[in-house]
Amino acid sequence: MSQYYDVGDQTLWNPSNAASRLFMSQVSVYQAELGLPSGIAGCRQASPRTAV
Repeated sequence: MSQYYDVGDQTLWNPSNAASRLFMSQVSVYQAELGLPSGIAGCRQASPRTAV
C-alpha cells in the first residue's frame, strides 16, 4: 500500500505509508510552530490499478 498526494487529476507524490506518516508528522510540527495551516489536506490511499 502507498499514499497519493494529488492536485486535481495529477499525482504529485506517491510515497509508502511510512514515508507519508513521517511527512505528515513534520507538516503538523511546522503548522503548530508557525500557527498557520499548511494547505495540505492529506492524501488518498492507493487503490488497485491495472496497467494499460
